[in-house]
Amino acid sequence: NGLEMSLNDYTKLGWLTVQIICFPCLGYFLEYRVKLEKPKKALLGIWGLNILLIGLTCYLTYRKIVLTGECNEFVSQQFHEYFVLVNCVAVFLTVKYLFKNRTLPKMVEKVILSVAGCCFGIYIIHIIIRDLDEKVGIYNSLIRHGVEGLLAAFLFSAVIFVISYVVIFAVRLIPGMKKLI
Repeated sequence: NGLEMSLNDYTKLGWLTVQIICFPCLGYFLEYRVKLEKPKKALLGIWGLNILLIGLTCYLTYRKIVLTGECNEFVSQQFHEYFVLVNCVAVFLTVKYLFKNRTLPKMVEKVILSVAGCCFGIYIIHIIIRDLDEKVGIYNSLIRHGVEGLLAAFLFSAVIFVISYVVIFAVRLIPGMKKLI
């Protein structure tokens, strides 16, 4: 299958199409074309569908683990990608609804715009920084200090995000780099 040929998981044609073409087009469509006549009802419906699909993902993952006896990163995330689009729509429309006619304090707006301006760079570099943790050991350090697994994963993700943001923010200060990332 030509869609599955790749050097690694991040260069598969299907993945690239969804991540680089479909999601931005969906964002444009939701921002400029979707007018929610009854927003609360629509949001309840999309969140209901989202929760149902998350539950289905959990069930499918559980069944796969029971049937194969394997529980690794690939198995635990295999079904997640199928329903992530609905989650994106639910979050996007909720944020759009909640902040439609609101103004944020200037400082909050400045921080949000700064992070938003760095998102593409954060997206590109976070995998590299995450992989560097094998040498640094932030995640293992959290576990050794008694932080439970799920909380440790959340804190580790937050640390990776902050480090990625700081690196990209600094790189964007170099003349010409702001336009690239």
